[in-house]
Amino acid sequence: MDLSIEGKLATIIVPKNKGLQPLYEAVVNAFQGIEDANRKDRGRIEIIVTRENRLEGLEGLEGVGRVSGFTVVDDGIGFTDTNVYSFFTAYSTNKRARGGKGIGRFTFLKVFEKAEIDSHFLDSDGLMVARLFGLPRTTHPPKEPPTKSNASKPRTSVDLLGMKSPWREECESALDRIALGLIAHCIPYFMNPKCPVVELKDADHTVDLNHFFRTNFQQQAQTRTFEVDGHEFTLRGFRLWHNRAESKHRLVFAANHRAVISETLTADLPSIGQRHLEGEDGKTFVYLGFVEGDYLNNHVDAERLHFTFTTNEDDDAATLPGMPSKVAIKEKAIEAVKQDLAPYLRQVAEQAEEKVRKFIGRNPELKPMLRYLPKYIQEIAPDATEARINDVLQRHKFVAEREIRKEGQELLKAIAKPEGRPADYQQRIERFIEVSNELGKSALARYVAHRRVILEFLAKSLEVDPETADYPLEDVLHEIIYPMKQESTEVEYEKQNLWIIDERLAFHAFLSSDQELRSTKKVLRSDSRSRPDLMIFNEAVSFGPEDDNLTSLVVVEFKRPARDDFGKETPIDQAHRMIREIRAGRAKRANGRKIAVTSDKIPAYAYIICDRSERLDQIATQAGMTPTVDQLGYQGYFQALSTYIEIIPYSKLLGDAQKRNKRLFDKLFMA
Repeated sequence: MDLSIEGKLATIIVPKNKGLQPLYEAVVNAFQGIEDANRKDRGRIEIIVTRENRLEGLEGLEGVGRVSGFTVVDDGIGFTDTNVYSFFTAYSTNKRARGGKGIGRFTFLKVFEKAEIDSHFLDSDGLMVARLFGLPRTTHPPKEPPTKSNASKPRTSVDLLGMKSPWREECESALDRIALGLIAHCIPYFMNPKCPVVELKDADHTVDLNHFFRTNFQQQAQTRTFEVDGHEFTLRGFRLWHNRAESKHRLVFAANHRAVISETLTADLPSIGQRHLEGEDGKTFVYLGFVEGDYLNNHVDAERLHFTFTTNEDDDAATLPGMPSKVAIKEKAIEAVKQDLAPYLRQVAEQAEEKVRKFIGRNPELKPMLRYLPKYIQEIAPDATEARINDVLQRHKFVAEREIRKEGQELLKAIAKPEGRPADYQQRIERFIEVSNELGKSALARYVAHRRVILEFLAKSLEVDPETADYPLEDVLHEIIYPMKQESTEVEYEKQNLWIIDERLAFHAFLSSDQELRSTKKVLRSDSRSRPDLMIFNEAVSFGPEDDNLTSLVVVEFKRPARDDFGKETPIDQAHRMIREIRAGRAKRANGRKIAVTSDKIPAYAYIICDRSERLDQIATQAGMTPTVDQLGYQGYFQALSTYIEIIPYSKLLGDAQKRNKRLFDKLFMA
């Protein structure tokens, strides 16, 4: 099966500021080629920068021109039959052991116009032969066999020619900046005492990358030691300065100076995430922690791909004494990394803390979480979104509430012991009360904030639609106060807002919302098709031998704002009919025992929510109802049905709810 190179190149994404990536691929291949050659000496890599027109007359940039290409020369094993076949095989697994993905050569063609390879190597008979070919846009290796070479020793040259736009415009030009990126990408190779001699040069200058590594990386690296189960480990913390190629802070576990496992630190240090850190001189860097130790050297497999000790977190508990797992080693390594980066983490934490405090200032229900700031501040980056901050705070708030409940249970058990004395627990009691009060206030604040939002939404819903000049339907207002077509067994407490009408309504035994009486068979046996907007049963809290434990029943009816065409059945008549039909049925407790609802000892309440009009005033007056104290609504007791009815205009409903809650809003600084 052939692979379309053009199609593959279209899928490869190389950001315009990472045009050096193909160079890194070529240099890594050179390092690996020298390793595979098993040379007695260190070997050598030469990296030559070719440029466009040289710049003249610009201070500090004399002789520096825009990069047009690179040549990478090494004295490694070369393009043997095995290597050339692998090189031309898309997604080759030949270098998977070293982290290779088999797509490196595609980046050559993505960023450069062409690539040419000139490789001199020893064949299987020990003869020096050569392969010279341009990198074609095909997956097929050269058909021509290698030719005889006059070279005295192996040498492979990879030319990357004609850097394309936009990578050409964004590519680093100065040798020292190119050197920084190269070393950062290949740092495990430079750490090896047997690292090849590596030089970076252009027409005017040469940079000894081995020396550059020692002075700019190795000497500035922080070294810390830590111990796990009697084994000593070393962490070297490198700062990869001004690194555009790297964006992730990493932790590398190495054996015999070679990287074996590399992991990002994003999950362990979420406060810094993938952002570059800023040094004292304003330079930015990416952090690389390199962990080494005899224990790692002695427990790496022959391919240097894995460690022979436990690396799976789930198996950590099954490790043998003196055989720490990677999880245990990493835990200690992260502690060392935090010590290494302490000044930077403090700086980041201060920025994050300022953002968290501002967020809590806008969300006062989370104010108790300031007490736990040190526990979670490392999880929040200075550029964290409000959603991320809220997620972290809510998660830790849940943990805090769970811990304080557990503390309360343990405290009660301890105090109940015969030998327990108040003085022995005074300090624990004081702390428990302090923390639980804070968390309790937080829950109250959240609930008060919810009430404020609901009342504002109710006020908005009562406004006239500017497009239609109509008031909202009563269904809209009904839904705000209680979800329609549902029973109390189906609605969570937080989703009902009966407190808008009367705070006491929230503490009901059963509620049916906009359902026919005959459908409420769980609590009422009735054949009526009448459908109260809200029907509420309240039961006594006390227990007794009487069947009659029902303390009251409540009916709520909503009418469209500004309505005055009530027809033959007035709202008061409708309320009386609903109550009579409910009384004609039989109520039941949860255990199935019947409760009489006809008793005159059981009062009925009806709330009619509708706006006042000339017609409504006439209906209320004829029924013998009297104005409320504020003269906004009507109230009346109808002795024949033991029923109290109150007519509440929407303006009064909203105004009374706002007044009852105003003190709470003021205390929460929300007024």
